[in-house]
Amino acid sequence: MKATYILAFSLAAYQLVAGEFNLMLFAFGYTFFGMFFSILLKTIKESKELEAKEAEEEKKPATTRRRKTTTTK
Repeated sequence: MKATYILAFSLAAYQLVAGEFNLMLFAFGYTFFGMFFSILLKTIKESKELEAKEAEEEKKPATTRRRKTTTTK
């Protein structure tokens, strides 16, 4: 979310400097960047967690123990 605040306030600063501060444009931009970056950061976080779990599972030795079957004749 920190990146969202920086982008939103830079958009507001640009609009103030340009002399055309539009509250609706600011609100839509803030909403878009907020949703986009929250989804992006959440996806990155989940993918890192998944990769960590997969790496941890690869480190574990594979168990190939099978139950012995006895055949009687």
